[in-house]
Amino acid sequence: MNLAAIPAFASDDIFHVIVEAPRGSTLKLKYEPHWEAMSVSRPLPAGVTFPFDWGFVPATEASDGDPLDAMLLWDVPSFPGVVVPCRAIGVLQVEQNRRKDDPSERIRNDRVLSIPVEARREQSLTDALACLGVSGRNSRHSQLRQLPSKARTSASSDGATRSPRSPSSTTA
Repeated sequence: MNLAAIPAFASDDIFHVIVEAPRGSTLKLKYEPHWEAMSVSRPLPAGVTFPFDWGFVPATEASDGDPLDAMLLWDVPSFPGVVVPCRAIGVLQVEQNRRKDDPSERIRNDRVLSIPVEARREQSLTDALACLGVSGRNSRHSQLRQLPSKARTSASSDGATRSPRSPSSTTA
């Protein structure tokens, strides 16, 4: 099944997230479009698990060349390859090495903080800072931004990452 062919948006304010690493997983999985399958990227350090489902928004491209990353904020685990309709409530701004073992060049690789449409207990969450229990100033390595209501379908109100695009559009 070609998960990369799924459109980014289900409607004006609802977008698709394809789960790669589900909540509780000890493996980082990655979708391989040329195989149309999930593969093992790497195991997490001993004792570490993913606290939430992590995935990507199909038909998008972030500054690192991969699809836009997304974290699903709900209290249940799903499965790799599951397509979850979501709404955005914020952006976690992250800086990382362009190449895995080379810290000389850093790039932004933001994550969309997402609430699944079918999340029953989390439907009232609209404030990313409150739902994550974050208060005070930004950390040194990442910054959490709350999206204004009219910009919730884009990655950031200041253009920090690219918005989801249709599969037919070109990358800037």
